[in-house]
Amino acid sequence: MYDAFERGLASPRQRYLCAEVDSRVVGFGSLTLNHSLRQGGPVGRLEDLVVDRNYRCQGIATRLLQAIEAIAIGAGCSRLDLDCAFHRKEEHAFFEQRRYERKALLFSKQLS
Repeated sequence: MYDAFERGLASPRQRYLCAEVDSRVVGFGSLTLNHSLRQGGPVGRLEDLVVDRNYRCQGIATRLLQAIEAIAIGAGCSRLDLDCAFHRKEEHAFFEQRRYERKALLFSKQLS
């Protein structure tokens, strides 16, 4: 996992954000900037949004998401996409409360 993090840090398409409380990292978000021919320009992809269980419901995820949205807008993105597993009902509600819409069904195939 450390190698993937290092590659992300080096990539011009990747942005990482951390939330700290008392010098302790309690939240993390990552944004990938992609170019979409269909959208005619950049589209952001929220890859990760995680908050330590002991710091949830304090607005940390909302502030991380707002920062990610601002970065995506600054990069010229017309849209911000994410995927969320079917069973993550609380996360669905979190994003819907922030005006994210269900738009598609994600298909995935594990490659060896």
